Amino acid sequence: MARAIYVDWDEPLGNQVKALLNNSGIECEWVSTGRDALSRLEKDPPDVVIAEIMMPDVSGFELCRRIRALDRGWETPVLLVSSMSAEEEVRHALSQGADDFISKPIHMPMLLQKVNHLLNADPPVAQPDPVTGLFNHRHMKYLIQRRLVKKEAFSVVCAELLNMVKFKKTAGDAGRDKAMRHLARILEACGKKVPNGFAAAHMGGGHFVCVMPPEYAQSFGKSAYRLWTEHIPELCEALNIRKGSGEAVPETVVYFMFANTRQGMTAQECFARLAQIRGMAIAAGPGVFLDRRGTRMEGNREE
Repeated sequence: MARAIYVDWDEPLGNQVKALLNNSGIECEWVSTGRDALSRLEKDPPDVVIAEIMMPDVSGFELCRRIRALDRGWETPVLLVSSMSAEEEVRHALSQGADDFISKPIHMPMLLQKVNHLLNADPPVAQPDPVTGLFNHRHMKYLIQRRLVKKEAFSVVCAELLNMVKFKKTAGDAGRDKAMRHLARILEACGKKVPNGFAAAHMGGGHFVCVMPPEYAQSFGKSAYRLWTEHIPELCEALNIRKGSGEAVPETVVYFMFANTRQGMTAQECFARLAQIRGMAIAAGPGVFLDRRGTRMEGNREE
């Protein structure tokens, strides 16, 4: 049975939410303070946390940040609750690492729907990506939130396969998956040269995200691009594709971003910045595109 913790100073509402979830097959515990919630989370993390933002001791925002910093249970989904439902409040809730938001007065069927969605989100955080065996996109999202909350300096290195639509027409689904597995193995091999703090995930399609200490990002990206380029003939041979015949071959663009945790970057800002850098990298074409100045959007492409 799935387990939930509901955190709210309002006892009647707490009992109402507890009854709703228990009657729906979700074991729910109500606690009245953020400190009590943290104590329980540290001992035995539940499957989902629902928390009022305006708490007298530890706010819902702070509770969310502390969950992401836990040694165990940092991937726990969080649904924040508040009577303040302005768009700015919702954005801030999501930027603190929350997965969703619901306003008060709580519409109970909507609450149950949101909780079930978080509990049954696909894929499960701990499930490896089925194509590549790497972490999946949900795990990487939580991992980046965790490193931002813990103010750990890190770089994000993205590798993306281009021409995948045309390539699929040539190689089919099996060939497309083989190309993605090939790049995944290259990223894993390059990651072995990073002593600690390395993780790689397949975000979907031809898009991969890796995190690592900043000092290793540039050499990692260059090595990954070089190895992919060197192994393209081998991939083409395995798929019976004649390189240079006009048939589509997936090319790779690698781009970087330094996450400036000292300036309080949020996960949303991190992914928004990555999207901007991605646009510039794809426009530059195959190669290595480096965001040299970290907090700015400009970079330099390196062959």
